[in-house]
Formats: sequence, C-alpha cells, structure tokens
Amino acid sequence: MTVIPDYLEQIQRDLEASVEELEKTFPFAQALFTEQDGISMYVSGKDIGIASQPPRRGAVLSVYNGGTYAELATSDISPSNLKILVDRLKDRIKVERGSFPDPGNKWSGQFFSHCGEDPRSMANRDKLDHLQSMQERLSKMSPRIVSAPVRYGERVDRRIYVNRNKQLFQELINTVCVPVAIVSDGKSSKVYHAGNGIQGGFEIARISDAELAITVENAERLLTAKNVEPGIYDVVGGPALAGVIAHEAFGHGVESDMFLKKRAMAARFIDKSVASDIVNLIDNPALTGQSGSYFFDDEGYPATETRILENGVLRRVLTDQLSAMRLGIPRTANGRRESYANKVYTRMSNSYFGPGAQTVEEMISSVEYGLYMPDGSNGMEDPKSWGIQVESPYAVEIRRGKLTNIVYSPVVITGFVPELLNSITMIGKTVGFMGLGTCQKGHKEQVKVAIGGPALKMKARVG
Repeated sequence: MTVIPDYLEQIQRDLEASVEELEKTFPFAQALFTEQDGISMYVSGKDIGIASQPPRRGAVLSVYNGGTYAELATSDISPSNLKILVDRLKDRIKVERGSFPDPGNKWSGQFFSHCGEDPRSMANRDKLDHLQSMQERLSKMSPRIVSAPVRYGERVDRRIYVNRNKQLFQELINTVCVPVAIVSDGKSSKVYHAGNGIQGGFEIARISDAELAITVENAERLLTAKNVEPGIYDVVGGPALAGVIAHEAFGHGVESDMFLKKRAMAARFIDKSVASDIVNLIDNPALTGQSGSYFFDDEGYPATETRILENGVLRRVLTDQLSAMRLGIPRTANGRRESYANKVYTRMSNSYFGPGAQTVEEMISSVEYGLYMPDGSNGMEDPKSWGIQVESPYAVEIRRGKLTNIVYSPVVITGFVPELLNSITMIGKTVGFMGLGTCQKGHKEQVKVAIGGPALKMKARVG
C-alpha cells in the first residue's frame, strides 16, 4: 500500500484541528496517532499455530506550558472525544513563562517502507506452506534433531504526527523469521536459531538450506562445549556480538533523558576519548530496511544519522524534544513511543559500529591464544557506572592464529565500557545487522531496534 487510507486522512484532519485549537491557548501543541496490527505463525512438526493481533489504535495530544509537557491519550479518536481532551487540557493546564519547543520547518508527506514481497498480498496458507517446507527440511538435516520449530511474524505500524508546521504519515512493515534447531545426544539438549528481522516483507523467510545447515551444525557443536576458564582473553567477535556491544555500551547510557535523571556516567565524557581512535559508533533510523528505521520520530523530527563516537571521542548523544531543550544540546531523531498510550523517551534506533580495514581471517590470524565469538545473544548495561555484560552462545578457541575444535558455552563478556572499547585494535570491513529484538525502557515500553557492526578484535574479561 502506498496511499494513506481515507479513514486515516480524516483522523489527520481531526488532529490538525485539535492542535490548532490548543494553540489558541498554548504556544506549542502537537498530536500523534498510532495504529498497529500484525500476525504471528508457528510451525513444528504437525503443530501449526496462527494468531492475529487486532488493530490497536489511539492518539495522544500534547502541550508544552513553558515548564513541562502535559498530555492526554485516548483510544476514542472521534472528533467529539478529541474536543473533550482539548477542553480538559485548556481548563487544567496553565501557561508559564519559559522557552518553548521549535515546531521545525514546514514539512508534510506520506512515507511507506519498502517490501520485496508484501506479506499482505499473500494468502496465509501460502505462508504456512513455505514455513512447513522449511521446517521439514530442517528437521531432516541431522538424526540428533529432536525438534525444529519455525516462527514467523509480521507487524504493520502506522503513525500520524501533527504540529502547526508538520503533517506527516508513515507506514512501516516489520517481519521476522526464526528457524530453530533443538538437538540432543541423549544426555543433554541444546538450542540454536537462525533467521533475522527486517523492515520489509516475506523475503526474510526465504532462508537457504545452507543457512539451515549452519544452524544445525552450531547446535550440535554446543553438545560438546566446555566451560570457559574465566580470565582476560584476546577476543574476535562477529557482527552480532559487535551489535550487542554497540547497543549496550552506548545504548541507554547516551540517551539524554538519562542525563536529566543523573543516571548516566557518559554525561562526564562529552568530547572526551572513551574508545580506541579507530572506533566509530552510529545511531541511524534513516537506514533502508533495518528494523529500527523510520522516516520521522514520534515528535516529528526527520530521521537522520547521529555519530555518537568519532575516532574514539564521544561527540553526540541521543535526544528527544524535552531533553534537548533542557540540556541545550542538538536535537536528534530519537523521541520514540511504543504507542500512543506510552510515554515518549529518548530511544535508540539502529545502533552499530562503523567499518574498519581488516577481515575476520586477518583478525584470527593475529591472535596467539584467544576466543572467536561469531554470535551475540543479549546483554545488560548499568548507565550509572558504565558497567557492561554481553553474552554469546558460544566461543571457539584460537591457537597460533587458527581456530581449533574446542568450543566453550555459554560465554559472557563483562567490564567497564571505556576499558573494553579502548582495547579494540582491529575492525572489520563489512557491517552486518540483526533485527530480531526490541529494546525495553521505563515501565517496559518496547520499541523495534536493530544492532550491528563489523567484526571486532579486542581484549575482554570472559567468564
């Protein structure tokens, strides 16, 4: 679909009228409408599941009174109810002296994410047939496979943003497909998955037999994995591990609303070196096809790249409207809500390390003794102390520049963010992205993100 439906055009006009009425009282008003729906599928042997997410829609009206924001949200977006919300804000909120947000340059437009294969044009039966075929092929790839489920999901997210200068609509389609290999040797069972998530269509589910075979191979390797001896290692990490580090090391710690709450050590390091001088780190919602991409954020700011680290120096942090205004720092396109019913926070989008000059093979060959971690699964960060914990499902031993057959699992990197980032000595040429997950903040509000980077060589505390 590349045309806004009539009912959404009417909602946009109603929101424009609400903003115009609010600005008879307040120097600044804005409105956001969100609508989300989707479908999920599950195939495992004879078990087939399909579930639809009914549309969830509503709007939030916001005013700034000179000191703070006040807002009211509703799932009833009829003109009569919007008028009730407008009257409540006008009656209850008093205008104060102070500065007010900049509504930005005049901008209107309708934006649609690209799909190679739009899933809405396909019958659910055809999708299930493809997923079942994949599941059957995967289940036959090893006698050790005890289960091989395949999960698929698609979500359509539509948003309208309005202030006195902007009338914007975007429709974003995100899809994920995850084939899983569960293997057993009779004594224990291990799990490994393939797949990815994108802002796009059913093309993400076109997973090759070669990729499925690697998934089974990795699952079986875990059956022989040992516990790693805790210590400091030379580590070569793949793009997925780099992505988790990027997200956790400079995730919530450089979201500037955390600066206002005095909960981010990064506030002390603006324009200071915090990483090796070959390290660049970027947040960019304007990337095509990534899960965390969008055309404008939920406060109407156009999607643009933010270079957080430049040659190891912390140059920029992520902002929303309020934090940028109160801190007196440049605005970035990171004011995001899970939906109309949730608070706006400064949130990441697509966070990743920039490319370097080496190959993975060159990195491995430079290691006398260490670990190769091609994948990353999850992590945690403490913005106040800048501590970090990153988990990888497995690591392969490196000896004298070559991979051995010794596998360790699970493996966890811990440490102090600047210490870890300053230890990076080599960076790969090719950036890869993972878009399966969401990021949580506040009262567990979730937004879609992608993480990525090239391979990295570093020295890390592993346990």
